[in-house]
Amino acid sequence: ESNGATPTFGFPYTNGFISASASVGWTETNGPMTVWEYGRPTSGPGAAFFPGTNVWGTILAGDYPNEAEASIYTPRFDLAGSVSPKLSFRQWYSTETSWDKTWVYATTNCGDSWFKIVGSNTGSSGGWNLAVVDLNAWKTRTMQFRFRFQSDTSVTYPGWYIDNFTIADGVPGSGPLLVYNSPATGATNFVTNMNVVAKILDDLTTVSNTINVTVGGTAAITAGAFVGGATGTSRR
Repeated sequence: ESNGATPTFGFPYTNGFISASASVGWTETNGPMTVWEYGRPTSGPGAAFFPGTNVWGTILAGDYPNEAEASIYTPRFDLAGSVSPKLSFRQWYSTETSWDKTWVYATTNCGDSWFKIVGSNTGSSGGWNLAVVDLNAWKTRTMQFRFRFQSDTSVTYPGWYIDNFTIADGVPGSGPLLVYNSPATGATNFVTNMNVVAKILDDLTTVSNTINVTVGGTAAITAGAFVGGATGTSRR
């Protein structure tokens, strides 16, 4: 079961795992061996979907162990106010085909029971791909999600890596504007000059190709397709 102290977030929610603290509210159950870890990967994909940030992965610097049975649990999410909610996330996986597998489960009763919404994936994802789950059937509920990984008694691979977890209205295509103050954490209110790195991800609803950031009332980004304007925002 999940932790009874699990926090509940409102709708919408986006977490690009930018900072070390972005995993707050997420928990892992590894059993007798370490499987799920949070941080910057050096094996598997070798980097997060947005390089220089963090992921959840089944061992960040090596292959997963044999006989693994481990899960990570998200916070809870109150979908009240949503219109057509969808869960989306980036995943990279490389497992022993047919024998080592991944699944995603959900609960609407605080972990008393779980139902499968994605899986089972096995083999290779062929790089980072986008997974999308329609949550419309539960749009008045509070939901929590569980990423479950299992391996058999022999042969190991790099495993499963999760990034850019989002719950929002919309369909895949373009995506939310994620703005980062480089090199540390995400920021929504800039009060002084700083280096800003930003990327538009193709996860959710259509957005402009303009990244809007203001520093002290002055447009802060003028390079390339990015121009100054209003205020850019991100979650952690």
